[in-house]
Amino acid sequence: MMGIFDKIKNAIGKSEKVSAVDEAPIHVLGPLEVRRKTTLREICDGLGIAVPKKYQAIADEERGLSFRSKRTHKGDICLIIRSGEDFRTKATPTSEQYRIAIENGASLIIMGKESFEKAGLDESEFPVILIDKLNKRVAKYIATLRDRQRGKVVMLTGSIGKTTTKDMCGVIAEKYFDAFVNKRNTNTPHQVVKHLFENSLHSYDIYVQECGAGYWGSVGFSAEMLRPDIFILTNIYGHHLQVYKTMENLFNDKAHADMVMPEDGVIITNYDDEMIRAHKFRHKVVSFAINYKDADYIATDIHQDLEFLKFNICEKATGDSIPVSVQILGEHNVYNILAAFIMGRQMGLSNEQLQNALGEYHTTGVRQNLSNVGGVHLNMDCYNVAEESLMSMLKAGEKMQLPEGSRKLALIGGENKLGKTIVERSVNFGRSISDIGFDKILFCGREGGSCQKYGDAENVMKGFKESSEIPCELSMDVNSMTDFLRREVKPGDLVMVKGIYNLDMPIAVDRAFGTSYSYGLSVYKEEMETIKENGYVLNLIPTLGCVEVVSAPLNEGRLSIPDVAGGYEVFRIAPKMANRNSSVTEVEFGSKVMNIGEEAFAGCRNIQRLLIPGNVKVIEESAFAECTGLEEVIIENGVTHIGAKAFAGCSSLKKVSIPETVGYTADDAFEGCESLK
Repeated sequence: MMGIFDKIKNAIGKSEKVSAVDEAPIHVLGPLEVRRKTTLREICDGLGIAVPKKYQAIADEERGLSFRSKRTHKGDICLIIRSGEDFRTKATPTSEQYRIAIENGASLIIMGKESFEKAGLDESEFPVILIDKLNKRVAKYIATLRDRQRGKVVMLTGSIGKTTTKDMCGVIAEKYFDAFVNKRNTNTPHQVVKHLFENSLHSYDIYVQECGAGYWGSVGFSAEMLRPDIFILTNIYGHHLQVYKTMENLFNDKAHADMVMPEDGVIITNYDDEMIRAHKFRHKVVSFAINYKDADYIATDIHQDLEFLKFNICEKATGDSIPVSVQILGEHNVYNILAAFIMGRQMGLSNEQLQNALGEYHTTGVRQNLSNVGGVHLNMDCYNVAEESLMSMLKAGEKMQLPEGSRKLALIGGENKLGKTIVERSVNFGRSISDIGFDKILFCGREGGSCQKYGDAENVMKGFKESSEIPCELSMDVNSMTDFLRREVKPGDLVMVKGIYNLDMPIAVDRAFGTSYSYGLSVYKEEMETIKENGYVLNLIPTLGCVEVVSAPLNEGRLSIPDVAGGYEVFRIAPKMANRNSSVTEVEFGSKVMNIGEEAFAGCRNIQRLLIPGNVKVIEESAFAECTGLEEVIIENGVTHIGAKAFAGCSSLKKVSIPETVGYTADDAFEGCESLK
């Protein structure tokens, strides 16, 4: 029979899953992750238990600690906390988490005893430590690590706007302080645990953490660990009612931080929200609003153009009126800006410092990202959807001035997770936008999919058509979305895209315009597969249905991009694919590739001539920057977009041919091209 240490040795010896980055040794596409090491003894001490006798011999060996089975590294101790009745979650089943952790190379698993037994797992199968009321112990342990942060801890939550608010707070925090700010929407309890653990050896001036509410009790669990000095509550809407059942349940979870904050803690919140305004908080409240005139900070003179949201912030205590200008779309973002501004004031910053920081904010990816793509004014907001933010986006678009002959088009999905009210609310929302000033609308849903997951586009459209004469269509799959964009959109048009991420709207936009939004979304990164064929390394996103070239073989200095590889059409040349490769002298792009990624050929100093065919739609930022030997660039008819610094620093460049199809050329695309006339 295999002994316990043989099992651990065997677990550590398991082969690792191969990721796209592991399979592509040519480039590191980002900073290497530095993970904090720990020991089983430290973990057990933190959880308030003794190290089991059978693990005493390995108790002081340093290992990584993972908090999610899918993110487990070889040799890690995996602490599975997203299970059990304490947390009331409907996440991945315990048995599945257990299996994934083992497959990914965990050496030991720590998990809740009750959930382990309910899953019918066998304790003799794999090294495991079972603990009663694990989540409560985890919360208490991580709260002690939080106490190592001597600066201010800021927690943000709410129904909508929390990630945008967090990003704005992050711009302020990182400009003026030694700051931790959680990236993207890493806001679940296990991510809160991970961040506090990984950062427990460093004390920041300010520690900013967004908290999401995917499950009943999740925000409260995070609050118990964070115990924030500053708590930002953006708003309370009926989003996630499918989970919370009642608005009272939803509010109590979202506002739980008020129960655990230190005595001198400050709550920054929205007094245009009647439910929030009526609540008697235990801690000091600093309020903001647009309509409620007795708030501490009020926004006035709001104006939106194709690039900036502008307004004045009126401070009640001083009477000051502070003008701000932020690169973002939609009046609903005024609330997010106000919250971030007040946080900065609570940190002792001046009005001028905050104006400067907010002026540096810009959107990226698929969250409220307004940009010019090949002459099309494209607003991408494809992570989640709420009726309030959708209405605000449409109203902002309605007010925008476009060139004569240009049109306003919208692709919108319905709000999801509305519980039993979803049909009624969807129809009513459709009615509410029936007179919106757009030329055509595509309502987007998913054939055969649950409206609680994908939104109820059909009933939104039903309500819309009751009284609207605006042309509209219904799309229930990504192919018809793509067809709509290709058929309807022309340079100069405004296109607003908003819906839940799993409607695959970024896929449709990428297919239509040659952009690369889908490559920045974790939902697609997780499904990414690596293919090796004939010297090529390729990344496949199955939903996109095509591949990007990560590395390619050279033939006497010639780098050739195939039309088809691994059985899929080649869509994109990956960022940094041949970055600073002096052996590349010639590039053949093929007839299928639509996107040349950031810095794909930057620093390839021995390329002298480029012929970029018309199937390429987008040349991304710095794609050919610092190609110092480059003398001639011929861009064929069909290319639409030349990104920032695309050819910057090409000091030998003398001749460039740009066709009329290019609708957007960044101002600095040819910066530093001293020989160009």
